[in-house]
Amino acid sequence: MNATYRKLSAAHRAVLQLLQTYVAGTPPEGTVATLSEATPEELARIGQTNHVHALIGQVMSQHEVLQTAVPRDLYLYFITMYRANEERLAETQNQLAMIGKALTQAEIPAVVMKGGGDALDPLHADPAIRFTGDLDVLVPESEAIRAQDLLIEIGAQSILDTELSESQQIGARGFKLPEHHLPKILHPEWQLPLELHTKVGRATMDRVLPALDILSRRVSIGSDGLSVMAPEDRACHLLAHASHHAGEVDLRAWVDWVVLRHRCDRDIVRKRLEAEGLGDVFTNFETVAGVLQGETGEAFEQAMSTAAMSPILHSFGGTRSRQAMYLPLLLKTRLKALARSPEYRRYVLQSIFKPAWWKQVWQNHRQIQKNLR
Repeated sequence: MNATYRKLSAAHRAVLQLLQTYVAGTPPEGTVATLSEATPEELARIGQTNHVHALIGQVMSQHEVLQTAVPRDLYLYFITMYRANEERLAETQNQLAMIGKALTQAEIPAVVMKGGGDALDPLHADPAIRFTGDLDVLVPESEAIRAQDLLIEIGAQSILDTELSESQQIGARGFKLPEHHLPKILHPEWQLPLELHTKVGRATMDRVLPALDILSRRVSIGSDGLSVMAPEDRACHLLAHASHHAGEVDLRAWVDWVVLRHRCDRDIVRKRLEAEGLGDVFTNFETVAGVLQGETGEAFEQAMSTAAMSPILHSFGGTRSRQAMYLPLLLKTRLKALARSPEYRRYVLQSIFKPAWWKQVWQNHRQIQKNLR
């Protein structure tokens, strides 16, 4: 057997088994033993950084045998995250209703993407298992500024209305803000920051999901005037977005795909992704879905250790390999920014001789290393 899966830490293996427990309904063979071996702090970190901490809380709440396999305070942490996310979801839905009302009255079509779309049209029987960090709403490019102004009229504020340093006004790829979305919009009554998109994303994402096509195929949800992506568009977005993480595991996306794959025409999704060189992403997600839905015991380990999965699981489990993968990508991004953005070149040249700039670079580096551990 390929040993990649067995080389993962007990905490990493436990999180994968907890995902399978959620999908399959019962803990796979060996889950209790793996949880008992795992370091509690590492379990909490992996769950949170991979945005499956609420899911783990729900799973543990339904299986008492899993609760007793971990320290009591760790169980309380996960169940608290799950219950807090239930409240957060309700507040998010209220926020979407406010946004939808403002845009509908102005006759501006709007498609809520990613986690916000799941809050409107849940994939899961229990939508509180899915953690969402912000809201992404696609509007026609010609209406974006008007949409932003309407939201400002009801009390929201663009982050560019506050004082930002020059570095904050230049995106990581060297473009002056905005790029494919307007700067974040905040509101004192909103749980999540909002980004108004004029495109779904950059480069490959824009080719897979052209904004005009997404808007024309949108599916209206409820009475607030908001829409979600058509099923095939939603599926392509989930998989194409996961590909942006340089091959790293995206546990939340894996769980979403197990459900979403049954809502869409997978052949259409596969062909659209293959046309942009993302066929391997589709294949990997299909492999994972099969594993999470039924394989147990040694068969689970074997399936997770296939040639296709080994590099991904290696990056999931090993800090050094993730650093080695991330740093060249960061360097490539910065070099591209220097090549194509006069604003970015001017900013770097003006800042390179300032001690405060180097201090900030060092702090950013330290934070990256901390996040990768």
